[in-house]
Amino acid sequence: MTAAATPSGPPTAGRRALPAAAEPGLDRLLGLAAQRLEGSGLRPSGRLRVRGVTADEVRWLSGLLGARWRAVLPGADASVDLAALDAALRASALRCSLAEAAAQAAGRPLVDRPARRAA
Repeated sequence: MTAAATPSGPPTAGRRALPAAAEPGLDRLLGLAAQRLEGSGLRPSGRLRVRGVTADEVRWLSGLLGARWRAVLPGADASVDLAALDAALRASALRCSLAEAAAQAAGRPLVDRPARRAA
């Protein structure tokens, strides 16, 4: 399948489906990113602290971010720059934004909570 969910809903043609089930390092990271994005107006800014990263998460982040992040040992806490993660996902074979990947992993559109409160 060559589609990925957008923050507002359905898959978009030309993008690859996020292989969350096949990538054990993705689910928790994207879940944490979804919570952070929803609180920040869906903008990938700031750093995400991930407590006790697993070996799969370290492997996934290292492969995706390379030198753009300081790798840690499994079990340690990690800090991930959300803008760098967004840029890496866009440049990867997945060709999707962090918000799109997080929405697909969550199985629902992400909600811009600041905009919702302002409305």
